[in-house]
Amino acid sequence: MTESVDRALDHDELPIKDFEFIISYIMSDAVAKMLRSVKNVPLFGKFSKQKLFQQFSFIYDVICNFLEAHEHVCALMRENYSD
Repeated sequence: MTESVDRALDHDELPIKDFEFIISYIMSDAVAKMLRSVKNVPLFGKFSKQKLFQQFSFIYDVICNFLEAHEHVCALMRENYSD
């Protein structure tokens, strides 16, 4: 997420808090619980399942990209700053 990078660059004196920033995009546990409770209710079920699938897909993508980006940065740091 470019907003996370922009925020880190704008506040370079502070520790990086990417994950805290990213977590703000994820739906709350209360909303997820409510969607799960109506997933078998006619009319609400289809919408609920779609929203849950979208949210879980989003979380998966964010976590994978977050980890891959940090692994890439660590590798670059080792290449450039190791003795």
